[in-house]
Amino acid sequence: MDPHTGEILAMVSRPTFDPNDFAVKISRDEWNKLIDDPDKPLLNKAIQAQLAPGSTLKSLWLLPAGRKGLPRPST
Repeated sequence: MDPHTGEILAMVSRPTFDPNDFAVKISRDEWNKLIDDPDKPLLNKAIQAQLAPGSTLKSLWLLPAGRKGLPRPST
Protein backbone atom coordinates (compact mmCIF):
# COMPACT_ATOMS: atom_id res chain seq x y z
CA MET A 1 0.00 0.00 0.00
CA ASP A 2 1.26 3.44 -0.87
CA PRO A 3 1.31 5.37 2.44
CA HIS A 4 0.71 8.68 0.69
CA THR A 5 -2.28 7.75 -1.48
CA GLY A 6 -3.60 4.51 0.05
CA GLU A 7 -3.28 2.87 -3.38
CA ILE A 8 -2.92 -0.92 -3.27
CA LEU A 9 0.39 -1.77 -4.94
CA ALA A 10 0.47 -5.53 -4.42
CA MET A 11 -1.81 -8.25 -3.10
CA VAL A 12 -1.10 -11.91 -2.36
CA SER A 13 -3.29 -14.86 -1.46
CA ARG A 14 -1.80 -18.13 -0.26
CA PRO A 15 -2.03 -21.09 -0.67
CA THR A 16 -2.59 -21.07 -4.39
CA PHE A 17 -3.27 -23.50 -7.21
CA ASP A 18 -1.95 -23.90 -10.75
CA PRO A 19 -4.35 -22.07 -13.12
CA ASN A 20 -2.99 -24.19 -15.98
CA ASP A 21 -4.97 -27.09 -14.51
CA PHE A 22 -8.10 -25.34 -15.82
CA ALA A 23 -6.72 -24.59 -19.32
CA VAL A 24 -8.16 -27.67 -21.00
CA LYS A 25 -10.10 -29.84 -18.60
CA ILE A 26 -9.57 -30.62 -14.96
CA SER A 27 -10.12 -34.17 -13.80
CA ARG A 28 -12.75 -34.93 -11.19
CA ASP A 29 -10.05 -36.21 -8.81
CA GLU A 30 -8.02 -33.01 -9.18
CA TRP A 31 -11.15 -30.88 -8.66
CA ASN A 32 -12.10 -32.83 -5.55
CA LYS A 33 -8.58 -32.37 -4.16
CA LEU A 34 -8.90 -28.61 -4.62
CA ILE A 35 -12.34 -28.23 -3.06
CA ASP A 36 -11.60 -30.61 -0.18
CA ASP A 37 -8.23 -29.04 0.66
CA PRO A 38 -8.47 -27.61 4.23
CA ASP A 39 -6.25 -24.68 3.18
CA LYS A 40 -8.93 -23.58 0.64
CA PRO A 41 -6.61 -22.71 -2.28
CA LEU A 42 -9.55 -21.59 -4.47
CA LEU A 43 -10.46 -18.85 -1.97
CA ASN A 44 -8.70 -15.57 -2.71
CA LYS A 45 -8.11 -14.61 0.91
CA ALA A 46 -6.90 -11.12 0.02
CA ILE A 47 -10.36 -10.09 -1.19
CA GLN A 48 -12.81 -12.85 -0.20
CA ALA A 49 -11.87 -13.93 3.31
CA GLN A 50 -13.94 -12.43 6.11
CA LEU A 51 -11.28 -11.79 8.72
CA ALA A 52 -11.18 -9.19 11.45
CA PRO A 53 -8.57 -6.51 10.69
CA GLY A 54 -6.91 -7.10 14.06
CA SER A 55 -3.58 -5.56 14.92
CA THR A 56 -2.66 -4.77 11.33
CA LEU A 57 -4.82 -1.65 11.34
CA LYS A 58 -3.67 -0.61 14.78
CA SER A 59 -0.12 -0.16 13.54
CA LEU A 60 -1.36 1.84 10.54
CA TRP A 61 -3.36 4.14 12.81
CA LEU A 62 -0.30 4.76 14.98
CA LEU A 63 1.89 5.91 12.09
CA PRO A 64 0.38 9.42 11.83
CA ALA A 65 0.42 9.78 15.62
CA GLY A 66 4.14 8.99 15.73
CA ARG A 67 4.89 11.48 12.99
CA LYS A 68 3.08 14.26 14.85
CA GLY A 69 4.96 13.61 18.08
CA LEU A 70 1.88 12.51 20.01
CA PRO A 71 2.33 10.49 23.20
CA ARG A 72 3.26 6.85 22.74
CA PRO A 73 1.97 3.96 24.88
CA SER A 74 5.29 3.83 26.73
CA THR A 75 4.98 7.48 27.90
